[in-house]
Amino acid sequence: MTASKGGWGPAYKKAAVSFTFDNLGEAADLEMGTWPQGQAVGQHYSAIETVPALLEHLGDIPVTFFIEGWNANIYPNTLRAIANAGREIGVHGWRHEIWTRLNETKQSEVMDRTLEAMGKVGIHPGGFRPPGGRGTENLPYMMRKFGLRYFSAVGSQDAVENQVASIPFLLRRGRRLARRQDAGCILITRRRASFKIRNELGHRLAESAPVGCTSPAVWIPCVVTGGRR
Repeated sequence: MTASKGGWGPAYKKAAVSFTFDNLGEAADLEMGTWPQGQAVGQHYSAIETVPALLEHLGDIPVTFFIEGWNANIYPNTLRAIANAGREIGVHGWRHEIWTRLNETKQSEVMDRTLEAMGKVGIHPGGFRPPGGRGTENLPYMMRKFGLRYFSAVGSQDAVENQVASIPFLLRRGRRLARRQDAGCILITRRRASFKIRNELGHRLAESAPVGCTSPAVWIPCVVTGGRR
């Protein structure tokens, strides 16, 4: 979501809200060593229950799912369902490797592997959110190298550099709603903590634009960002 002096986006809206969802399946748990040893993968609630429910209830609200490339091998039908519903899929590492802990060689390996796996199931991402939220100084270069249009990392100032956009978000853990004039409001759920997108969010932005949406309980980390100009 890009802001200008006159408003948000090509239509110069007074207010805008964007929804993004991070993580899918067992990828992050496997990477962090928290998935039970010997337990099978392929039936994770986020892929089997949450995503279908979201696609059913979000209506025509545009959302972006930042997904680990590992899921292209395990949940290809889930990724296709997201894309077929007109939602955007962005890169979120291969198996949720914390981006700032990788050197540039490892980062390139992660991007190569992820884009190849997603491409095989017909998914061609345009953006990237670094696992862990924090970015690195080489992100604009990495986006150009791999043909991506933007990255979304923790920050407060949007920018465009050599045709690569930086679309930042503020990080707040737990069920906290942050209000700022420049970055709007951000909410991230705790893992496995239910969260309902309610009209309350719309009421908070109602002074600028009528925004309202409802969904079932979400069992997946979610970022909601909004802004006013």
